[in-house]
Amino acid sequence: MKKERLDKIRSFGLKCRRIALRFSGGFVLSIALALLYYILWSSVFLTDEQKRLEQENKLLREAIPQVQAKVDLLSDEMHFLKGRDENIYKQVFKSDAPMVTSMLENPLLGNADVGDDVLARRTSEHSAGLVARSDSVELVWRAIFDTLASRKSSRPPLVTPVKGLTHTNIGASVGKVMNPFYKLRVRHEGLDIIAPSGTPVYATASGYVTEVKTSRGGKGNMVEITHSGGYKTRYAHLSEAVVKKGRYIKAGTLVGYVGDSGRSFATHLHYELHRDTLALDPVHYLFGSIGPQEYIKMQIMSLSSGQSMD
Repeated sequence: MKKERLDKIRSFGLKCRRIALRFSGGFVLSIALALLYYILWSSVFLTDEQKRLEQENKLLREAIPQVQAKVDLLSDEMHFLKGRDENIYKQVFKSDAPMVTSMLENPLLGNADVGDDVLARRTSEHSAGLVARSDSVELVWRAIFDTLASRKSSRPPLVTPVKGLTHTNIGASVGKVMNPFYKLRVRHEGLDIIAPSGTPVYATASGYVTEVKTSRGGKGNMVEITHSGGYKTRYAHLSEAVVKKGRYIKAGTLVGYVGDSGRSFATHLHYELHRDTLALDPVHYLFGSIGPQEYIKMQIMSLSSGQSMD
């Protein structure tokens, strides 16, 4: 009897195991079929959110070339502005343009986690250096003023040859610029001052009239004045010269009128300033009769003009 009961129990256990295996296999199979169904469905049919994301990705991919083109354009513009700034500093201040990176390397700005004592000491050292530099600059300016006040000194012409001159009248100055006739970059040894025909032209300093030319070519009707200290000024492309050679004239004397005589592209005054054999840039010597803001604008205009008018 006991043996029969054990056989029945074993038989029942085997049946339960078979049922459990069948159930678990069916469950796993149903899960696998559900996953396969979801994968097939999602690969064929997209949800609204997926469609929106896909459209956004497409728009972003299409925008990449345009953004890259703008980045390249901005990079080129930055290189151009950097080159122009360096050129302005070299021409006007005779030095390299300051770099932002060098400014950020200042010991007072580069470490924000220093203590109060260290910061105070560095500030004191830095301010002492600035005071020393300012003292040296003051000595230089005193020497300049003493030289100018001395009767032995010879001041260069420091006023404009045309009254009411503004930066809008300034053209190309000394340097290599495009010639309007030859379409080549050639040496230009004066400052082009754009003014209407007949505008009075005045001597920028006292001196002797050493040359008066009347010509249909070259610089046209031209007046040259020799000043003390080896300085010379020339006023070219005049419509008419009203001074005589050999005459001593004072600063502010009328020498002629603006015109377009000679090889001139348009009506203007070609103004030159020389010391001995060196051609100076006249735009650097106009601050005696204009304000600082207008003077800076004139400097920028003369550097920006890439083509002369003669």
